Amino acid sequence: MNEQMLKLYTPDYYKAFKCKAGKCTDTCCTAWEIDIDDNTYKLYKTKAEELEKSGSDPDFAKKLKACIVEDEAIHFDLSGRTYCPFFTEDGLCEIQLKMGEEALCQICNDHPRYYEYFPDRKEAGVGLCCEAACELIMFNEEPVSFVEEYFPAKDLLGDDFEASDSVLEDEEYRKKEESFNALNDFLFDARASLLEILQNRNLNLSHRVSLMIKDAEYIQDMMEDALLFGEELRNPYEILDEIEASEDECSYDLDEIKALLKDHSKAIPLKNEWHELILKLDDDIAKLIELEASFREKYKDADLRYEQLLSYFIFRYACKALYDGDFYTKVKFAIDSICLIHLIEVYAYSKNVELNRENLIRIASAYSKEIEYSEENMNMFMY
Repeated sequence: MNEQMLKLYTPDYYKAFKCKAGKCTDTCCTAWEIDIDDNTYKLYKTKAEELEKSGSDPDFAKKLKACIVEDEAIHFDLSGRTYCPFFTEDGLCEIQLKMGEEALCQICNDHPRYYEYFPDRKEAGVGLCCEAACELIMFNEEPVSFVEEYFPAKDLLGDDFEASDSVLEDEEYRKKEESFNALNDFLFDARASLLEILQNRNLNLSHRVSLMIKDAEYIQDMMEDALLFGEELRNPYEILDEIEASEDECSYDLDEIKALLKDHSKAIPLKNEWHELILKLDDDIAKLIELEASFREKYKDADLRYEQLLSYFIFRYACKALYDGDFYTKVKFAIDSICLIHLIEVYAYSKNVELNRENLIRIASAYSKEIEYSEENMNMFMY
């Protein structure tokens, strides 16, 4: 039997990611409840027992046993602290220092990498919540491109891999699978068409965003027609020719921005300062709109940064519509995310904060932590 192969699809910066470890100014070892997978938990229990028997490191053995909570989800105990109990003063991981990198639990080993699975491929990227990832995503001068590689399916899927028969006897199941695969192919091309618009630097960014919204509306309508009326899914690239290449630009009016801020005021905050910031944006919105021209004049590279951020959000979320049929909301979430990040930057500018690389990263990663890495908030904005 031939070995099944699967495509791995990643942004071009994916393999360049490297954790900054002790040099990170916003460590992922704080403010999170870190779950421990079963295999790693067994490893920690075994290690603690070995150390207890040998007496070689009784303090670490005691800590391994005391600082892990056996709850519905096994996790490190954060009681009375905001950081992982194994986080050292040097900004390093005590478990990794004493047991090696291979002893990290899955979430610590993978973070901030994310994975999505589709019928023909696995997609991987690095999340905006991490400052090292932010640098890779935000400050590339060239448009992001994507790398396609093939690996044995069992290597990409691990324990989730199951070899399947090439012949399906159930005709109804076969038709459903064909329909699902056709939608998968359509959405892959639909996302590519959006990215093609986004990366057309002959147009200003506002015009590109306007065309992206129109493109997303066409694609959403086509998906719904296919679902409701059985109409055939057309090639998404044909839609580009039907979108009027007008000079209309996408601009949020005051009511739209107010509505966006109102929605974010209902989000569940990771830090209370986030809600306070949203309220300040709402209070100062008229002033921030007046400062737009001045901000653009000083930070002429802002649109390049927003293009790269939009590419990140579109790549990460657009094809999730395969599972809920809502392509337009995924695109709108991406655009709203950039709008809010931009508003925070203008607010910082209004307070005479220098928007250097460090502060730009801080703003983008804070947004990501508050929204992207909260299941409740993502359910509110995305689904």
